[in-house]
Amino acid sequence: MGQELKKLSPDAIVLDLHGSMSTTGFEDAEGDFLSNIRSAVGGNAIIRVGLDLHANITPQMLKAADICIACKNNPRDDYYGKKVVSMSWKAVCARSIPRENPNDCSRQARTNLSPLKEIHARASALENSEAPVVELIIYNVTCH
Repeated sequence: MGQELKKLSPDAIVLDLHGSMSTTGFEDAEGDFLSNIRSAVGGNAIIRVGLDLHANITPQMLKAADICIACKNNPRDDYYGKKVVSMSWKAVCARSIPRENPNDCSRQARTNLSPLKEIHARASALENSEAPVVELIIYNVTCH
């Protein structure tokens, strides 16, 4: 895969991953996957990743990808593939890379119940306001 990506020399790569992959051979399968992609395409290509809302975000994933964006609802009725592609296209055009705040907890919570329902409503209001916010992602997990 690495050699093929090097030949293609893409401006951006958009992936839709679960974010909680578990294998017996890799401690951080998705982090390794993204790191291999990053090393193949170099630092100039934009790597954007769409994730499930209970993704286990690892430092390796964040180092390799420019952004990890998750769906916001459980049940998942807000697939973000198009949004990730749209944000990637805008970033390629503007060459701007957004920042994010990771959370590495792993148990999911429901967004249609309190307190997440209210937290997501506030986040949505902020995204739709005039504030300089491109996207606000809340990884819906319960830390343990």
